[in-house]
Amino acid sequence: MAVDSANAQELADSTSEVGADVFSGALRYPSDTGGWLVGDLDFCEYLDQYRNQQVMVIIAPLGPSPAPTYTCGICGFVYNERGSVRGAGRLQSRAC
Repeated sequence: MAVDSANAQELADSTSEVGADVFSGALRYPSDTGGWLVGDLDFCEYLDQYRNQQVMVIIAPLGPSPAPTYTCGICGFVYNERGSVRGAGRLQSRAC
C-alpha cells in the first residue's frame, strides 16, 4: 500500500528536524557489495555504523519506482535494460 507522498514528506521533514537521518529513492537489490540500495546509498553499509545500537526504521512506500536506464559508454544510447535501447518510441536490440 502506497503512502501519500505529501504525508511522507511531512514525516521526513519532522524526523530530520530532530536529527534523524532521512533517505529517499528507489529501493533496489543488489548493490555492488551485495546489499540493498536506497537511491544511490548502499543501505547495508550505512547501517553498519549503527551496529549494536537500538534503532527505529520507518519505511513509507510511495509506489513503484521507474525502471532504471543505462547509457552506453560507447554510442550514448539510453537502454531500458541491458541489451535493449530506447529510441523512436520502441525498444530495439543493439550491440555496441
